[in-house]
Amino acid sequence: MSLPDDLLRQAAHLVVFDIDNPTQANLRRAVSAAYYALFHLLTAVCAAQAAPAEPQSLRSVLRRALTHDGMRRACQVFARAVGKPPDAVTPLIPATVPPALAVVAQRFCLLQAARHAADYDTDLPVTRADAEDAIAWAQEAITSWQTVEAMPEARAFLLAMLVMGRRNG
Repeated sequence: MSLPDDLLRQAAHLVVFDIDNPTQANLRRAVSAAYYALFHLLTAVCAAQAAPAEPQSLRSVLRRALTHDGMRRACQVFARAVGKPPDAVTPLIPATVPPALAVVAQRFCLLQAARHAADYDTDLPVTRADAEDAIAWAQEAITSWQTVEAMPEARAFLLAMLVMGRRNG
């Protein structure tokens, strides 16, 4: 099993671990694990497409170069949630974003916001439904990714996430 699969399985386990009285710790970790399932899938695919298999350290460095904020900004552009993209990525943006790729981008943004709320906004409780929604979003995004990953638009999306993660990008 891959790390994204393991994280989704862990999230699903945490949601039902204490079925009668779920703890905030388990529900919050479930939301976080769902986000990281998609995050790690996208960083792994980006590194695999952009760096050779050997030495493996190149892929590790590339994965670490991707930032949460840069990935979110690229996702906002591909989800059409923001206006004009930065000049650095304008050539990467396809005229038409395949609907499944837009789903990946939209779900990434939703998951990141949910993870931030779960990890940092401890005054608001996370419900079992919130955690289940996060898991469903991650699963939907991963399934959608599998339908578009071979498309040129998907490669542009991955490159945009890397470029927009630069400090000056």
